[in-house]
Amino acid sequence: MLGKGASSSMNMADGSAEDMPLKNNFTMLVVDDDPIICKVHDMQFKKFGLKPQVVENGKKAVDLCLAGGTFNLILMDKEMFVMDGVEATTELRAMGVNSLIAGVTSGDSPYKVTI
Repeated sequence: MLGKGASSSMNMADGSAEDMPLKNNFTMLVVDDDPIICKVHDMQFKKFGLKPQVVENGKKAVDLCLAGGTFNLILMDKEMFVMDGVEATTELRAMGVNSLIAGVTSGDSPYKVTI
């Protein structure tokens, strides 16, 4: 919620955020086994007019790319059943997939940094 007199907007040099996917044909894949996290991603990206494709594990992401799917961005959960994000990313890179792959997780990690 914005305070009195505050505003928020995203201006792009050649248009608005809503125009971005139409001009760039930006494609994205969300790989996550948690339906709530998938819904959150979906809601956030819809603000920019994006509709990500969603699969629930790394194996399905690999199969999708093997079938010819190409994406500008892949959000890859680290911890999933069937095939986790690290294994899927390794396979995708070995296949020559050069999409930007961003690793995400909502789980606890033994490697937490405490400040």
